[in-house]
Amino acid sequence: MLAWPGAARAELKAVPQAYIDYEYSTNIFGVPAGDPVLVQQGDLQRADTIGTYQIALGVNGNWGRQKLTALFDGRDIHYSHYSRLNHKEYLGHVDFTWALGDLFEGNFDVRRDKRQALFMNRESTALEVDTTQDETANVNFKVTNNFRLEAGVVMHKSKTPLQGFEDSEVDENTERVALRRLGTGNLSYGLEVSRLNGEFKESVNPSKYNQNNALFVFGYGTQGAVSILNGSIGYSKRTYDGSDLTTSGVTGTIGLTRQVSAKTSIKMEVKRQINIFVVGGGTETDSSASVGAAWAATGLITVNGEVSYTHASFGQQSSTDTFDNGRVDSYGNVNLALNYQVLRWLAIRPYGRYNSRSSNRINFSFNGTIVGIELSGKFE
Repeated sequence: MLAWPGAARAELKAVPQAYIDYEYSTNIFGVPAGDPVLVQQGDLQRADTIGTYQIALGVNGNWGRQKLTALFDGRDIHYSHYSRLNHKEYLGHVDFTWALGDLFEGNFDVRRDKRQALFMNRESTALEVDTTQDETANVNFKVTNNFRLEAGVVMHKSKTPLQGFEDSEVDENTERVALRRLGTGNLSYGLEVSRLNGEFKESVNPSKYNQNNALFVFGYGTQGAVSILNGSIGYSKRTYDGSDLTTSGVTGTIGLTRQVSAKTSIKMEVKRQINIFVVGGGTETDSSASVGAAWAATGLITVNGEVSYTHASFGQQSSTDTFDNGRVDSYGNVNLALNYQVLRWLAIRPYGRYNSRSSNRINFSFNGTIVGIELSGKFE
């Protein structure tokens, strides 16, 4: 505990962490047996064992109504068979939440993540590591007891190296404003408009684009409530500079969490978004749904399960990528994990996943299974 003259009592806590994870995947590249990309690399093996060694530091701070959370970690990843894929990753994330009296509140959030791109999203067996940085600022102003004005900006930059385009990058900036009515109880609702400006740089399709969104936003429940519902639903339209190509439609997210009993909770989410497809330099519209549950079998053992489904529709890509135009994928995922808190500072987590994808494009359908075990230590 720290006491600062003229300031509220402050608390700052740092938690060192360490993780060791081993998993076996039957299909690390997300391709069918005998796929041309395997033939091209001269090795038809799809299975491999991956070891991940991670150290991290979590930080939590409170100064009155101001809160700071941060996480810094580094990961060393090793493949048993495909040792050429060995690499290092890192994550840095800092979020500061602030309040000024009863009228103003908001947050500043910075996140930088260096992480291997999923092979199934890159149509390649080459190691491609993305570096993404997001900077977010939000401010809320309580206009009256019943209305709150919200505004925010997000700056997103992602370096996405591709074969033949090692300096490929995507930059996006989004500004939003919303007026929300604070209803009786825990209900709130309102309207939000936002505009995204983006650019593909040094890519297969260097171009600029923008997207306008109009959404009805709503929420019910607060942290600790039996049921919490949050979401948005509306319309989005994306256009490309110097082109009459557009992608538009209904977009939004609806998420529900509910504490069914003292030991069991469930969560559900449906989502539809217009995203980018870096390989083709165009759009990808994703519609997804997921259902998950957590069961606290004992005070030391928790079981988690989740099933998810995603329907991906690929729009117009670059003029050189005619293969992905009109492509449609359906992707299913089943996750199951058990967390056992062996000691106050030590936990063990065995887990399993099953992934499958069907596509209207040849050699894009696949399935695969992952089983693994993770040891984690948190030294509080």
